[in-house]
Amino acid sequence: MKRLLLIILIIFALAFFAFKIVHKFTAKAPPSITQIQEQEGIPVEVIEIMPDTLFKFLNVTGRVGSEEEAYLSSKAGGRILKIYKDAGDTVKKGEKIVEVDTTSLELQRTQAKNQVKIAENTLSQVKVQFEDAKRDLERMRNLFEDDVISPKELENFQLKFQTAKQQHESALSQLEIAEDSLRIVDANIYDHSIFAPFDGIVGIRRADIGEVVGPGQLIISLYNLEKLNAQVQVAENDISSLKIGQDVMITLDASTAKELTGKVTRISGAPDPNTSLFDVYIAFKTIPANLKPGLFLKGKILIGRKENVMTLPVRVLLKEGSGYFVFVVQDNKAVKKKVELGDRTEDKVEIISGIGVGMKVVSFGKENVKTGSFVKIIEGN
Repeated sequence: MKRLLLIILIIFALAFFAFKIVHKFTAKAPPSITQIQEQEGIPVEVIEIMPDTLFKFLNVTGRVGSEEEAYLSSKAGGRILKIYKDAGDTVKKGEKIVEVDTTSLELQRTQAKNQVKIAENTLSQVKVQFEDAKRDLERMRNLFEDDVISPKELENFQLKFQTAKQQHESALSQLEIAEDSLRIVDANIYDHSIFAPFDGIVGIRRADIGEVVGPGQLIISLYNLEKLNAQVQVAENDISSLKIGQDVMITLDASTAKELTGKVTRISGAPDPNTSLFDVYIAFKTIPANLKPGLFLKGKILIGRKENVMTLPVRVLLKEGSGYFVFVVQDNKAVKKKVELGDRTEDKVEIISGIGVGMKVVSFGKENVKTGSFVKIIEGN
């Protein structure tokens, strides 16, 4: 009995394993992703071709400057005694900013003033003698006409007058020389100081009190904040595309302000000999409160536009050999179209031929399709 029961259990076990094996080889496998896509369509995003405007920009970099900016230095060298203004301080036109030592010049000025006083005193004395000689000569002439004095006596008074006149003229000349010497010393003293040429704000400061500077050495810079502009440089190959009045869009790396706008106001007539680049100046339409001289900026100068053209984002193009093509969706199928390109910008390109207005071009998923692929549009732009 036990032997029969064991045989029955073995038969059931063999039957169970046989069922499993048959089920494994006869069960239907789940469809693959490729099979699902073939049935429902490969998902793609498309862009519908519409008439567009293609803007052509010239990218530039530069800095914030000012229509009125000056890099100031002392005309004469020496040791800096005082610096009245620091970076960021405001100044008024004519205000003294820097003072260089003029100790030796002050001694010269004292000597020159003394020479002026001596010349003035001499002139005062000589003038009295000259006026006396002039009056005496007039009186002697009257006496001579009345035959009171002889010609020889009149001649003596004429000689005295000429001598007094020459002394007076010499004293006048000496006073002028002394005054000129004083003016020269005063001018030298003035040249040892730096004065603001206009109302503005101090930019950079390149020297400290006690430092010895040479003539013409940069000490401090000054900007007029009410006349801030953008100053950029353009290569020789691009300068011919620029003209006064072109619109510019500007972004500041150091600012959270929105994009600024401006217009080209000046283009240099010759390149910088050091860089071979042309300086281009741009006036801001509005100047935000946080704008400061020296900030780095990027700009896009509008140098051209094309109206009513077909455009596509550069990213949708596929390159094949020396040509370009796109996939368009026709009757829910991908169709490969070769396109001829025209002008392009950073992110857009003009399509001259190959597709037409109203066509839907695959913008996302183009790598997954080929001509004849069944596609499903999941999003249109």
